[in-house]
Amino acid sequence: MASVHHESEDGMHHVMAHVEARPQAVEAVRRVFDDLLAPSRAEPGCIDYQVFEDGTQPGRFVTVECWADTAAFDAHMASAHVAAAFAAAQDLLAQPPHIAPYRRW
Repeated sequence: MASVHHESEDGMHHVMAHVEARPQAVEAVRRVFDDLLAPSRAEPGCIDYQVFEDGTQPGRFVTVECWADTAAFDAHMASAHVAAAFAAAQDLLAQPPHIAPYRRW
């Protein structure tokens, strides 16, 4: 996915990804996120990388990400661990993930 360049006034690139697992694949998607967390957080330019699961609807996830700049986010999206996560999750999701930049006010 190509990055949309919306750096906030603080110069950082904030991103949220909304992901919905198929009902029978919730545990498998949790494992995909487990495998994605540590290498994403270790990337140069990663300020914060969090994954949340909806407390009322298991299987609905959101990542809340903060990157030093769009170049750091672009490098993240091009990384081997993100490619592996997309490949592993391909048949596990109810729909394609919605990944969007957000501006901090």
